Amino acid sequence: MRSWIKAAGLVLAAMLVRLSWTTAWPESWDAVDFALALRRYDLFAMQPHFPGYPFFILAGHFFLPLIENEYLSLSWVSAVSGGIGVGLFYGVARRFLPEKWAFWGGVWLAVHPMTWLASEQPMSDAMGLATALLLWWTVSFSLRWPDGDQRHGWVLVSGAVVVAVLLGVRLSYWPLAAVLLYPAIRLLVVKGKWQLSAERVRYLILAAGLGIGLTGAWILAVSNSEGSVMRFFRLGAAFTEGHFTQWGDTAFTGAPSWADRMVEFFRRQIWVAAMGGWYPTAPTWQWVTGLAVATALLAAVTFERRWGDHRVRLVALWMFPYGLWLFFGQNVEKWRHILPLIPAMILAAMWGIRRLAERRRLAAYGLLALILTLHTVQGASLVRIHHEDKPAVVEMADYVKNHYDPDRVVLITWEEERVLYARDSRYETILLHSWPVFTGALTPYRHGEKHVLITGAVVDGFGPRKELLRPYLREVARFESHPLIDPVYHTIRLYEIDVKRFFKETVDGVQGGRAS
Repeated sequence: MRSWIKAAGLVLAAMLVRLSWTTAWPESWDAVDFALALRRYDLFAMQPHFPGYPFFILAGHFFLPLIENEYLSLSWVSAVSGGIGVGLFYGVARRFLPEKWAFWGGVWLAVHPMTWLASEQPMSDAMGLATALLLWWTVSFSLRWPDGDQRHGWVLVSGAVVVAVLLGVRLSYWPLAAVLLYPAIRLLVVKGKWQLSAERVRYLILAAGLGIGLTGAWILAVSNSEGSVMRFFRLGAAFTEGHFTQWGDTAFTGAPSWADRMVEFFRRQIWVAAMGGWYPTAPTWQWVTGLAVATALLAAVTFERRWGDHRVRLVALWMFPYGLWLFFGQNVEKWRHILPLIPAMILAAMWGIRRLAERRRLAAYGLLALILTLHTVQGASLVRIHHEDKPAVVEMADYVKNHYDPDRVVLITWEEERVLYARDSRYETILLHSWPVFTGALTPYRHGEKHVLITGAVVDGFGPRKELLRPYLREVARFESHPLIDPVYHTIRLYEIDVKRFFKETVDGVQGGRAS
């Protein structure tokens, strides 16, 4: 009973803190997608984008009648999910650590800068992490029983149900389903030999049936709202292809090299996001934060006494499949993709601190206090900035709204387009990703009928060809926000193009030269 009281206290405290700092900004393309879905659910209009996130959107509808603001409703879903996730992690940690250390692990997750920040945003990440932790907590029951115990079968079945829900919250967390191998193997392997009796195999069949059936049920519900299952899967195929070939910034979208990607992965995802280490615009003391966490992790792998084979295998099944997916299939610039690995890091670090306490008690408690203090300070600073300061893309949208008549301007953008639309749908935007269609997009404005604005992201995306455009650009404004809160669009440059001169000296000149 005492552990349940602690868990409830952690959940309540984390939830109340998070609800106090939620925001109502349309801070990114995805956030606008989700908010628009609360008004009208339409996958083909990217409201939201594939695969539809039905459980997250459904949760947003729960708060919308109370709050009457789409972004704030979704932020409340994140705040509540963040608190629940802390309690679930405490439950997981109790399977690996004594209760005292499990409790402090829960506190650490509550104040961790990235999990705290994710719980303040109108995005599905916090709810996805909470659902993932529910999966881990469910599977961790198998640590209680010996190999061959049929209760592993019921853990497997329960876990399959949670996976079906998880895929409807964050499809990108699909590699975490690998932890279901743990109860499955412990069910079927007894004293080193496979026991494939019908009584045991039925659990596999039931788990597969429920997992596939429930996933199919929400896919059917979403696809029916869009016309047909085939249209849903065609949309999914196109979305997936684009993710891996155009805009997803995966290992297959033309990154400089896998070696450079590895450096960025460890720098951005591990050192900065997971460990809280220093980055160029951070205060110097964040070197201490990163090194303190590194010390705790080093202690976990240095001391001889281990968790035991079963616990190591369960953690490995959680970390390695998702870690590979994160490296190869996700954008390493965006810190939010590391979220499922942060609880595993905290678990390992708490194990190291506990072992250190058996040798140097004061050093262990001092290290824990230092990490919790520094992460709390860093987390509080981030959520305060996120709560009080507009993102750069929102500042840009407001600047355009205050300085340009919607009938006299057109904006060429990348992902900023969605936020501009959310702030004022009267403004004409062109979503542009490549140079070959650039001049065609400019042609209707070649005589100067409208101001043509272009963002720095589009210009930089032209690669070497951007130098052809440079002489015709005039920077009209620059907007800055925090690089951790806005990892991709924390600096936005807004230019005006001298379209008439560009066509006269570049486009028409080239065409004339070819004609002659």
